[in-house]
Amino acid sequence: MLEAFQRGGEQWAIPWFVDPVILYYNTDLFQAVGVEPPAEGLNWQTFSEKAAAISQPDEGVFGALILSHNVVLPTLIYQNGGTLYDDYATFSGPTFNLPANTEALAWLTGVINNQHGFPTRAEQIRNFGQSASDLERAINQGSIGMWYDAYSQRGGDFTDPARAWPFNWGATALPVGKQAATTAQVYVFMVSAKAADGDAAFGLLEGLSRQRPPSSICRRAIRCTEPSNLPNWATSWRLKRAVRRWRANC
Repeated sequence: MLEAFQRGGEQWAIPWFVDPVILYYNTDLFQAVGVEPPAEGLNWQTFSEKAAAISQPDEGVFGALILSHNVVLPTLIYQNGGTLYDDYATFSGPTFNLPANTEALAWLTGVINNQHGFPTRAEQIRNFGQSASDLERAINQGSIGMWYDAYSQRGGDFTDPARAWPFNWGATALPVGKQAATTAQVYVFMVSAKAADGDAAFGLLEGLSRQRPPSSICRRAIRCTEPSNLPNWATSWRLKRAVRRWRANC
């Protein structure tokens, strides 16, 4: 994890909170149709079978829902052994036509069009709408069996207690393709190159790096400019000490 935030052999940010994508499911809906809820060890085939068994398109009920293509599509590609870039250091060489990538998208298309595990675009718009709030409402009203979402969203009330899921729910690891994989957002501590007092900023960073992140503020971070613009003290002993403390407490 630390290596992901190094440039030129220097540490320019310290990870604080990792928010991975997991699989949520509506326990009540699974029980209502007599299908076993998903559990650890789920693979693509059993996931698609469960999604198809749950789906009742004429009733506006679907086995699974894609809340964000930006989350689901890369995750499927990684699970199938694919990749998004030739070089992640520079994000160059996009790999649109890799067989592993196209196979992953073909699998998803099949679950949508052939097994009806996910709603088609037309079904989604007709039954729920297309905005993020529309899709959240579809989950809240009990119309969706499974969905990919961030760990921080468990219960649905991350940003508003009134949006808590009104049903029994569970969560497990994502279904496995050729390999297990997920995506995650990583929140980090950084110090701005324009900080008026670099020593004080690093003192704050060190203190925060020893704290567990409360869910109410885990989406906040101290921002910085490009790593190449950081002043000399940004790679001083203070940051190295903060890195050691973070490693000891992670």
